[in-house]
Amino acid sequence: MTHPAGEELAAYWLGELDEAAADALEEHVFACEPCAQALGRTAQVIAGVRALLPPVISSARLAQLRAAVPALKQADVAPGGSATIDFSVGDALFVLVLEADLSGAERVDFSIEAPAGPTLFECADAPFDARAGTVHVVCQPHLVTAGYPEVVRMRLRAVKDGVARDVAEYEIAHVLPT
Repeated sequence: MTHPAGEELAAYWLGELDEAAADALEEHVFACEPCAQALGRTAQVIAGVRALLPPVISSARLAQLRAAVPALKQADVAPGGSATIDFSVGDALFVLVLEADLSGAERVDFSIEAPAGPTLFECADAPFDARAGTVHVVCQPHLVTAGYPEVVRMRLRAVKDGVARDVAEYEIAHVLPT
């Protein structure tokens, strides 16, 4: 194997290589110190980018993300619905498109809550698409491994004239690699 390009190193860390390609890259990296160092730097860059990506993004940011990550997985979730995000297959990002009646909303507040417990994350004035009635949530495995429960409740509140009303709730399960 020749020295892998940066794109191949990134694809390895993002879990986008098939098993044979990943095995060949690992074999080379274990025997090649410059490539091992390059792989380490790639991992640091990817971790930094993941940390900078906020959990709730605008439609414009989602379009940019889709352009940068063509294999981006997505689940559309209706109000009262549920979804399972399976990170065990190597996906590093997953987008939930939370659907709700957001007509007339001046602001949308988003929260992630433990099933029978406290609020884990809140985003007042979350980006939303009023016309489409959607809020885009980026799920990343490092959030789940950082202490979030495997099943969470996500809630949307629409605010108009200073009055908040619950518009939708969703149950989201996360499957992590074993």
